[in-house]
Amino acid sequence: MLYKLTLKPVNTKAVALASKQITLTEIEQRAIKNRSIQFYKIKLMKQSNQISIDESFRKIICKDVQESTLTEFLERLGQLNYEETSTYLSGLVYIFTRKRWPQLGEYLLKKCAEHIAFYEIIKWSYEAYTYNERQNAENSVAVFDQKIEEAMVNQISENQFLEKESRSNYVNSIHRFVTCLTVLSLHLKNVPLNERQLYLRRNLIKGNRALESFRRNNPGIKYCKGIILPFKGRSQMVVRIIDTEAQSFNTKKRVPYKLVVETVDMDEYEQREQQLVTLQKPLSVDSQAFLEFDVMHQFDYTVFEDFLQENKDKLARQQILHQNKKRFDQQFPPLKKELIVRRRSCIDQIQSYTNKQLYEKDFKDLFKQEEKLKHSDKELDNITFLDQIANEYPNKKGTIEKIQKQLNDSKNFVQQQELQQLQSPSQNDLKSGPFSEQQWDDKRQVIQSLSPYGQFNSYCLRSLLIKGGDDLRQEQMMMQIIKVSEDILTQVGLYVKSYDIIITSVDSGILEFCNDTLSMDQLKKSMPSMNLREIYNSIFGDNFEEAQLNFILSLTSYSLLQYLFQIKDRHNGNILIDNQGHIIHIDFGFILTIAPGGIKFESAPFKLTKEYIELLDGQESCMFQLFKSKLLLGYLELRKNVDKFAFILEAMKIDNELPCLEKFDMKAFKDRFKLELNEQQLEEHVHKLVTQSANNRYTKYYDDFQKLTNGIIP
Repeated sequence: MLYKLTLKPVNTKAVALASKQITLTEIEQRAIKNRSIQFYKIKLMKQSNQISIDESFRKIICKDVQESTLTEFLERLGQLNYEETSTYLSGLVYIFTRKRWPQLGEYLLKKCAEHIAFYEIIKWSYEAYTYNERQNAENSVAVFDQKIEEAMVNQISENQFLEKESRSNYVNSIHRFVTCLTVLSLHLKNVPLNERQLYLRRNLIKGNRALESFRRNNPGIKYCKGIILPFKGRSQMVVRIIDTEAQSFNTKKRVPYKLVVETVDMDEYEQREQQLVTLQKPLSVDSQAFLEFDVMHQFDYTVFEDFLQENKDKLARQQILHQNKKRFDQQFPPLKKELIVRRRSCIDQIQSYTNKQLYEKDFKDLFKQEEKLKHSDKELDNITFLDQIANEYPNKKGTIEKIQKQLNDSKNFVQQQELQQLQSPSQNDLKSGPFSEQQWDDKRQVIQSLSPYGQFNSYCLRSLLIKGGDDLRQEQMMMQIIKVSEDILTQVGLYVKSYDIIITSVDSGILEFCNDTLSMDQLKKSMPSMNLREIYNSIFGDNFEEAQLNFILSLTSYSLLQYLFQIKDRHNGNILIDNQGHIIHIDFGFILTIAPGGIKFESAPFKLTKEYIELLDGQESCMFQLFKSKLLLGYLELRKNVDKFAFILEAMKIDNELPCLEKFDMKAFKDRFKLELNEQQLEEHVHKLVTQSANNRYTKYYDDFQKLTNGIIP
């Protein structure tokens, strides 16, 4: 039986207060009014300051910028708080790598000395945006690398020599720890599918031990109680990994994984450290003796190196074993299946029997469908479609021929893909995902109640996604755009979700994980006999109408973003549903001018499938009309702010290496905002976009292709 989700309840406290007859005196009313006016003034001042900074930013990306303009801009930046400053740092680093202004360089170095988190953003961004120069061994890159580290290490303190040594060793520890996390993502690809979860947990347990060893071997050093990472807010120091919450995600090219960590504020940790000692288990005699022998301020950061090296050694052993097995199989071919007799445990037999009962019917139905599909009109449509594409992209003939071959061989491929998916319980068991009975808020409360750090005021449980072997610079740029869109669209009641991205190198990074979500692909594999409307009815039950409305408000936002920023690769693995019914898009590897394979299969303005329309009660329904009216409303708001989006793209386009900006045309981009149309004309344009997108056959072909090649359910 599927778990019925309960949407967020109404604020009962607010309702109770509203229901009471509260009489306010004239003085109290005046005080409330004054506070409201004061709050509004502060808000206006912040907005005004933000606008002036953005205007200054636009000026400095011009070709002939004056030195006084740059000075003015840096002075304005000096007035920002930590959160506001951190939002600009990555972009400033990029501009510095292209312009090499000494003033800007000095500003960045000053920020490195102010905060470890600033140092990390600047260092990692600089490494990522100077990747090509590093390949050419340009001396200026190495010089500024050294200056960045010196700025962080040489910060003046009362005990300067010890502080320098401590900081130098600490940044090495951060580097080793983050490298361990990203390398683990790369290693997982070489681990057999059924062993990945265990391999991941074992290594994260080692990571936890490394954190504990790091803490105990370096007493008396303020920031050596954990690993500081540039998260939002003051809770930035990672003190513990919750290995039981780790989860790997299997994609075609790489294996990112979910990492849940506890973070606290460094200053609060220092204040509460004595209290923590009493909460922790007593050390063994040997450990206590070792700590007494340990010299103050002498770091033992090799624990992270050992953690990393052990993973490398294990991977190397696995590769050698695989090669030896391959040679053995060549020399001694395996016996035929009927001649092999194996001992099996009763648990294996029961599991096998259960799987057979569950999946035998599904496979029979699948094979029948494939036989029908082989000679159906649908296959002829696909062939016709690919022929049309071949005419439009003559230089992609080889790629299209490969696609046609994959489609022709689809029967065996789909059987193999479906077998792998059906045998993976993590992809089929709905309760293993975020829609389990224990949702994130409940889970967080349980973990916090059992944690030695749970009483900290700054305590935070963070879900992260670790990605290795993936260039996230473009995704970070798109997330800036989504963040701006979120600020705009939420003002008119629409929904879009931005998430934090920390670039740690040119091909790795840490992303904020979207809790209480499942991809549409996972949902459909969990409930294979249901369409999207039936899934919503099953999951949300009595709250269906509210979930349906949330779907509309979020679909509106992402439809506009898809069209305006030409977001492609919108298969169901890249589209999430949260426990409130919102739709959330992730993975923005193909935007603006680029598409998977260099071919724009997805020619519709946005994704609006038959199942989406059914969930909206059909095209003639009130809900569908609401969707269209919200599209117009969102469109009007976004086009008021076209300059904000253009500014982000212009800043990143300076000598750019991002593929999506190589052939980017600003005029074509602004044309999509239809600034010349009045509201009535824009409404007609929106109606045309909806008509072109509704149940678009090319959207359907792309979903079919993703199923045939990657096993992603449409």
